[in-house]
Amino acid sequence: MSKQIDWIARAFLACAVVAACELGFGQDDYENVVLGRAASSDFDQNVPSPLGSLQTPGNSPSLNAAPAPDATIESSAVAASSSTNAAGDIVVRNAKVEVPKGEGYEALISANGQGLLDELRLYNDDYDLGQELQKLSESIAKEIANDQAQDSGSTVKSPDEPETAAETEANALAAVARQFELLSKFEFAEKNESERPQLTRGMVVKKGQYLGRLQDDELKQEFVVALQELLVARKEAEKTLEVDVAFAAAEVAKASYRRATALNKSMPGAISPEEIDEKKYDWIRANKSVEKAQYDLEVNREKVKVSLARANATMVQIRNRKLRSPIDGFIDEIYQNEGQWVREGDQILHILRLDKVQVTGTIDASQYAPEDVDGKTIFVTVRRPGAEPVDLTGKIVYVRQVIESGCYYFYADVENKTVRNKETGKDYWLLNPGSLVTVTIKAK
Repeated sequence: MSKQIDWIARAFLACAVVAACELGFGQDDYENVVLGRAASSDFDQNVPSPLGSLQTPGNSPSLNAAPAPDATIESSAVAASSSTNAAGDIVVRNAKVEVPKGEGYEALISANGQGLLDELRLYNDDYDLGQELQKLSESIAKEIANDQAQDSGSTVKSPDEPETAAETEANALAAVARQFELLSKFEFAEKNESERPQLTRGMVVKKGQYLGRLQDDELKQEFVVALQELLVARKEAEKTLEVDVAFAAAEVAKASYRRATALNKSMPGAISPEEIDEKKYDWIRANKSVEKAQYDLEVNREKVKVSLARANATMVQIRNRKLRSPIDGFIDEIYQNEGQWVREGDQILHILRLDKVQVTGTIDASQYAPEDVDGKTIFVTVRRPGAEPVDLTGKIVYVRQVIESGCYYFYADVENKTVRNKETGKDYWLLNPGSLVTVTIKAK
């Protein structure tokens, strides 16, 4: 009997404990206590934990204890990036190295036309396409002029004598052959192509140096035709024969009219009025012929300008088909290969210049104002694997006055330096875009 009463008492006691727990905190808060999580907002933290007997001061913190100083969460990750050292200088950690914004430090060469990428090879430093084209145009023009002089001096066939089919075909083939002969002179600019090195990544290039070309055979043919048109236009502009003939005809008509009028004055009725009118009309028409010849001469002179402009425009297109480096630097990426078809705007080469880089970092706005750091000298500490840290000098050139997450950005220009690999003999820059460095801003 006593054993039954004991079991009943234990059952009632267990029910009382469960009820007390449910009245003190909910299921979620109970899980928080068991798992050691922070209490919820509606949980009374003064309620003793039923697991308190299992916790020891050494291995489990109290729920009511304040968080440790090192567990404090910063309001912003960048807010802790700047601090002050013993000398009063500002130390900025995790500053980022970037390529300076603006022209002159990075160039992306794209195709300015559509066609085959004939070559990606390095031309000599002293190669000047403009001078080359000028020499070629003078040479081709001289040969065309000689041909025209020979043609004008040859025996001209009678209009009544028809040209045979064989002669027509022969003349056409000769004209085509002549065009190709003139066109072949452009190979002077492309000679020794196999001797020029093919472009590779890391190759150093200079500003203005030619790096390759797109297919330009059609443009070269157009240039030859434009030169021929220019020579013909010049020849027409220099021809004053029609003007001279018109002047002579006008003088004859004028003299004939004056003689007729003078004779009629001395011998009235010797020449009829109708004949006098005809002679006057001939004189007027001759004067108009002079004006027409002079007008045609002016038009021919203007045609010279048009032909010259067309030749120059074609020359510019040929020059634009050459790929030229706009900056001093090195080839970082090659996106296309020789013999590949490209469209206008397709990226071909990426060129970088890293002798000067920009370092960007953030400063806590609650400790330093933008005017406190603008223009200050900085030291950039570069840490490389297996080498001693190196300090490079720079200067802050711009400070943003827009505060983000309690910080503002600064930008500093830094003169970069190289280190040489003794085995390969190649130079490598100490500061590389994308790397993180430590910056010390001198307070004074």
